[in-house]
Amino acid sequence: MKTLTVTYNGLSFDAEFSETSTADKVDKTLVIPVNDQSTAAFDALPDGKRFSFGGDNAVSGDYILTEKAPAHYIFTNS
Repeated sequence: MKTLTVTYNGLSFDAEFSETSTADKVDKTLVIPVNDQSTAAFDALPDGKRFSFGGDNAVSGDYILTEKAPAHYIFTNS
């Protein structure tokens, strides 16, 4: 995973990003640590909600909130 900054709704978040390619698609994962800002942005929202993140070209796009863990939020593009 590489560390970078993503944006959502005018806010910036530090995130870990990974990308895995298969024969027919690219799976992308963003892991954002839980802190006051991320909790305010994501905690009350349901799993499965779509988010559009900005940032590095490889990262930009739509993601789904797939997991809320005690230490982080996990978003995937599929």
